[in-house]
Amino acid sequence: MSWSISAVGKASAVAEACEKQFKAMEAYPCPEPEESAKQAIRQMIARLCAAQSRPNAMAVKVSAAGSMSWSNNQTEPKEVANTVSFTFDSLWGFVE
Repeated sequence: MSWSISAVGKASAVAEACEKQFKAMEAYPCPEPEESAKQAIRQMIARLCAAQSRPNAMAVKVSAAGSMSWSNNQTEPKEVANTVSFTFDSLWGFVE
């Protein structure tokens, strides 16, 4: 299972765009522990964007992605591998 979100702009608009993308994924939850990782990043994005919500705050760029894979053959036990990446960048010099 894999997922990804991204948005660039004023923090309040980025928070809304990311939340809309996460909402769209709710119909297809990831297996655990990937779903917990995705929800933790969802909360971090909301908090970080809220901290940048001053009227004169700089723009931000957010991207996050995750994936989970597993192997289950007859000779080895099931192995689970998770990969998660998350970036939150303040954009200096961003103009509209």
